[in-house]
Amino acid sequence: MTCLGTANVEVSFKLAEYRRRKPGKKFLKKMITTEKVVTVPYSLNYRLQGNIVFTLQKDKGKREEKSVNVVEIYQEFGGKVVTDAGGVLLTAEGTFEATTETSQEVELKEPDPDTTMKMIHNALLLNDSAKIVEEVRDRFALSKLLKVMFSKHVISEEELKTVSDQKLSVKESVDKLVLVLENAEPEKFLMFLDILQSEGYNELVKVLDPRGIYPDNVKHISNLSGVVDHYFVTKKEREVSNSLESSRGAILHGMPGSGKTQLAIKVAGDYARMHPHAVVWLLDGSSEEKLKDGIEKLQQRLDRGANVNDISMFQSNISRWKHCLLIINDLSPTVAIPHQLMRSSAKLIITTQDSFLCHEDVRSIPQEGFTEDEAVEFLSPQMPQGTPPEHVKELANLFSCLPLGLAAARASINTGSMTVAEYKRQLRGGRAAMEALMDREDRWLQKYYKPEQQDAARNIFAALQLAIDSLDDQCSPEAEKTCKVMLQQCAFLEPNKIPVLILKAALTSSPTIGSEAHFTERMRMFSLGSIDGEGIKRRLSIHGVTQMALRLQLEKEQQTTTCINRLLQILVKFFSKDTLYAEMYKFSVSLMPHVEAALKHADNLRAVCTEYPLMKARLLMVYGHLLIQKGSPALSEECLIEAEKLLLEFARIAGHSLYNNVQNPDNVIFYTQRYRYLQELYESLAGASQSLDDNFFQETVIRRVITKEHLTAVSDKLGTDDRITVALQNMVENFEPLTVEMYETLVGTDLAIPTETLKMTFLPELYVTILYTLGKALPNKDDEDPQGSNSGHLRQALVISALSTCAKVNKAMGAMFLVYFLVMTDILGNASIVKLRGEQNSLDKQKQDMNQMIKGLTTSQCYDFGVLANLGNIIVMNYCANLMKYCTIVAENAEEVDLIPMGQRMYGKMLELVGIESKAGNTPTKLTEYYITAGEFKFMTEELEEAAEMFRKAYRVELKREEYHPSIGDALLDLIYVHIKQNELRRARVCTRRLLQLAQDHWPESVTAAEGVLKGVCCKIVFRAPKRNQEEDKSNSIKVNAVNCDRVTTV
Repeated sequence: MTCLGTANVEVSFKLAEYRRRKPGKKFLKKMITTEKVVTVPYSLNYRLQGNIVFTLQKDKGKREEKSVNVVEIYQEFGGKVVTDAGGVLLTAEGTFEATTETSQEVELKEPDPDTTMKMIHNALLLNDSAKIVEEVRDRFALSKLLKVMFSKHVISEEELKTVSDQKLSVKESVDKLVLVLENAEPEKFLMFLDILQSEGYNELVKVLDPRGIYPDNVKHISNLSGVVDHYFVTKKEREVSNSLESSRGAILHGMPGSGKTQLAIKVAGDYARMHPHAVVWLLDGSSEEKLKDGIEKLQQRLDRGANVNDISMFQSNISRWKHCLLIINDLSPTVAIPHQLMRSSAKLIITTQDSFLCHEDVRSIPQEGFTEDEAVEFLSPQMPQGTPPEHVKELANLFSCLPLGLAAARASINTGSMTVAEYKRQLRGGRAAMEALMDREDRWLQKYYKPEQQDAARNIFAALQLAIDSLDDQCSPEAEKTCKVMLQQCAFLEPNKIPVLILKAALTSSPTIGSEAHFTERMRMFSLGSIDGEGIKRRLSIHGVTQMALRLQLEKEQQTTTCINRLLQILVKFFSKDTLYAEMYKFSVSLMPHVEAALKHADNLRAVCTEYPLMKARLLMVYGHLLIQKGSPALSEECLIEAEKLLLEFARIAGHSLYNNVQNPDNVIFYTQRYRYLQELYESLAGASQSLDDNFFQETVIRRVITKEHLTAVSDKLGTDDRITVALQNMVENFEPLTVEMYETLVGTDLAIPTETLKMTFLPELYVTILYTLGKALPNKDDEDPQGSNSGHLRQALVISALSTCAKVNKAMGAMFLVYFLVMTDILGNASIVKLRGEQNSLDKQKQDMNQMIKGLTTSQCYDFGVLANLGNIIVMNYCANLMKYCTIVAENAEEVDLIPMGQRMYGKMLELVGIESKAGNTPTKLTEYYITAGEFKFMTEELEEAAEMFRKAYRVELKREEYHPSIGDALLDLIYVHIKQNELRRARVCTRRLLQLAQDHWPESVTAAEGVLKGVCCKIVFRAPKRNQEEDKSNSIKVNAVNCDRVTTV
């Protein structure tokens, strides 16, 4: 045989199963089988020779054999025969095929997880596109689905237009959508499934969900547990999720119990669902040891062969994963994140109380708990049937809408079968009831913690107390816990806008320089409050639930009474009635809600300390004075009556109430023995004053805040460069209380009354101040009292009695004190008192008193609770205004024309001082009243243009206020009378309508009077219009339809 030609080899592969060599290696072993097919063409030459024997059978069964030579046979059939040595030569041609198999195990690089996921997703889409068409059904449903996909950024605007083309059928649109998803990232397909789930295509999701069929190379590394079963979705969730897309991640900062951890876990869980091949790892950042331990455990999971103590490999291990999210939970302000972690490619969600924390490309997101609407929505489904909505809202606000507190409260109400009202009673039922409630809530919370975290299972109050104790974790054990001491005062104040300045005064350690800045920094670091303003204008706002935690902690430590007593002493120092300057006025007004809250808590304790009635009387006196300044004298009367009662109670002469004795004008015994009564009252008060505890006297009377009036008086006497002036200036500017040493220095320079004298006159001066303020709270005239009582007479009696007592205080003090001048100026400006004194004194005597006052304003030193005060421009302005009132009253009633020039001088002096003070930035708080008084004086002297200008100025001043004061109504009313007198009736009508609108909006009790004024003006317009038109030879433009005393209708 001879072989000719070439061989062709064809190789085919048979798929083998994947087998992982080692964890973390991206190589696969495959068994590859090779088939070899060999094809060989051939040509075969051979020779046939010899005979062939045939057996023949005949018809009758006989057989016959015959031998024939092969050459003859080939020749017989006509074939071409090549003979060779008596034989036949033949050639055979063809092809030979052979197959062989060879098996070999080889290593191949596997597809990356994203490619694997994409292949599986595309296979599902192609296989089940018909199912998508079947479920979507119509174009409306498809259009809705596509819009949601566009809003979630699954498809672009251009892709939306392509897929939603109205010319396409539903099937064609679905085919195009499948094509878009095939070319998209794997995460887009998983987002598509979430959208299908949210839109109700549950069966379709079951068919398309690939998570159960991913191979081993698509897996995640995670130690996450799920969120609690009471987790509630809020708007913050979307914001945190977006931060993972637009930046490196988020820092969630907020107070304990605000839901930071659960929000972080929920977002991280969603991230893991969208990235099945990812690292999602929770680290405990509460201490450096726990953070390091968490990183070591993660390293061990990432590379089992790695040295867990070598953190330098962390960055390299993380970089092998395309998707990695690290959650650093409860990061302490004292713990630093390792720079290897920060330099890694991992995305971050950090939860912390530290609002100062920031990192590059990591968004800072405050987590303040639920909004009120979210809190109500969270609570409502599990509240007892029939719970009023307002009760649910009250419960939400009771816990400041913090998720931890609301979840535990909701569970307590359910498990205890309580109503909301019963739960609140137990919560406020004292320490024992509250601790029992907290223990029950702790047991409920423990089921949401892992065994190693059971010690952290805390209710909202325990969590807050832990944060409060951490404020001073940098202090030595023996040092004063300055931040905690300052914060404890907030337990009994209004929670919003607390001046940090008064909290600093609670510190006993010295020095306290920088304590305010340190306190605000630590408060922000632990998210226990928000701070507004700088320097002395710093204001702290905290949650009501933090106040509850503080009160519980104080009760445990048996410090409640001590804390309230200290707080009241602080408020007495800072709460001043000296409102002559806008700055001090605003500060005192800002303290009003805090004083009210502190007194409410103190009243609940009943016996805070021996001096409590005295401290409360002082606070109520200032509170009532500020109410008068704000235009609410009716509200101040109750405060001031109680202040007098408390002061007399403290002095143990409760039956000697001057207010009670002068209420009845027919009390003949009192009025005939008034001066003896006042003398006995003074002596009792002076005796009680001298018996005051020295320490209390120093803390609340000597060590009080002084104001610019005191500083000006010292500066005028010593000069601006004197060391005492400079020291006082620093105190005034920083609102720092006087020290005992500084007070003694002032005494030595005749700038303050000796301590012994002040201690004797303190209570009498306080009592006179209460009487004077109470007199200002009462209406001037009996006909101004809406209840028809004798308050006009009462006011007169109180002011005159106060003046009589002032003389005794002046004599004991050896000098004049401020309230004396205020009483005198009030008498000058009060018509009823002028008339009353006129009955007792001749007009000449009144003029003599007035001249003495003018002399006193320029020559006498004036003391305000022991410290020299400057009568200055403000008091002189007040005096000038009241003197103008006096001149107006006397001139109108007695026709004393010679008083008018004095009033004119006072008018010019007052306006001059107003200009000086306004330029200096000390706009008087009574500026409106001064302008109105000046206008009334000019009205009386028939100088109408100047009067109108004064009333307009008063109106403009009030328009700039944050809240409307009744003085704006007085200015408008006086301006109306000027316009009427000027025959400017239409202007009068405009002003009257404005007055009526103000009354309807702010003073309902004045609406009737305003309507009466408007009717009067309209009547004048109606009756005067025909005459005016006739004089001008015009046709009547106003037709009278009806006029009567009750109603005027015009067309």
